Parts: sequence; structure tokens; C-alpha cells
Amino acid sequence: MKKMILSLCLIGLTLAAGAQENGAFVTARVGTKLYDKAFRGADVSMQGGYNYKGLDVSAQISYFSNCWGEDRLDALTYRDDRTGSGVSTLMSNGKNVSALTIRLNLGYDVLHFIHNNWRHHIRPYVGLGYSQLQRSSSYVSSYDDVRCYDLANELHSGFELALGLSYDFNFTRHWALGAYIEGLPMIREHGILGLQTRYSF
Repeated sequence: MKKMILSLCLIGLTLAAGAQENGAFVTARVGTKLYDKAFRGADVSMQGGYNYKGLDVSAQISYFSNCWGEDRLDALTYRDDRTGSGVSTLMSNGKNVSALTIRLNLGYDVLHFIHNNWRHHIRPYVGLGYSQLQRSSSYVSSYDDVRCYDLANELHSGFELALGLSYDFNFTRHWALGAYIEGLPMIREHGILGLQTRYSF
């Protein structure tokens, strides 16, 4: 009986160690804005990396847009001929924002030291990369029977910093589901709250 209990303990420790072994992983994420018109738009990203003793090193590409599934056309036409001049317009008041980000991430599983834990993972992380942000806006306003039209297109790009925290729950040895929250304070200037799935090889 003692040998059987000892054998079961050794098998359990082996499985627990196997859950925390080093290896590659991929992560798919979908999220939305956390503040400044919260829950408008979507952020999708893919991440691939390597885990070494709880330390995650990965590369990530993500795309954000606040107008998923919308068809939009902003046009302003001015004409001047012998019969007179006029303005024709097809405009909608609002602002479109889209962003593309490529970055490297470094994170650590703070629950890695718990030897019997293979299901729960909490990872604070930091990322550094490059973002390109585009804002397109169109407005129509009236003042004392005078209509004003405004079309603007801004493009910003540069280094981006990401600070985040994620939680994963392994429902099998390879697959995990979780949630994450992160701030992007430089170019994108917003936060993301979302869900993720992770596969470890």
C-alpha cells in the first residue's frame, strides 16, 4: 500500500512538473477599449513566444478599430462654374480611429513557484514596440444659417509602451482560457480589456 501511495505521489509530481516545463506558445486575443468611449471598437492580436521557467518572451501584432462592421464614406465637393457655386456633401459627424502595433513582450508567471499548480497563471508583463495610429474625423455644423464642414485625417506613429496583467486557466495540459488588461499610454493612449486563449506546445 505504501509503495502504491508513493508511486501515485511521484506520478503527480511528474505531471505537475510537466505542466510548468519550458516550451513555445501562441496566444490569440480579442478586446475592447477600457476608457474614453469604453466598449466601442475591437482590438485583435496574435502572439507567439517561448516560456522558460515562468518567464515569457514573445512577439505580438495587434490591430484596433472603433468602427468594426461599418461602411463609411465622407465626401466634400465644391463646384464653381458660370451658373454659380455650391457645395455638395455626404458626411456623418464622428471620428474613426484605427491602430496597428508590433511589439516584444516580457512577462512572468508569479504562480510558477507553486509546484502543484498547473491550472492557474497570473502574468504581469511589459511590452515595447511600434504603433501607427490614424484618426479620421468629419463634422457638419451650422451657425446662423451658415454651414461649416470639417474633414481631418491625422497619422501618428512611434514607439509604444504596454503595461499589462493577464490571468490564464488551463483546462487541459496544452489549452488555457483567460482575460487580460493593458494600458498603451504613448501613441494609442487607451486601455484594453479582453479575453484570450493560449496553446502551449
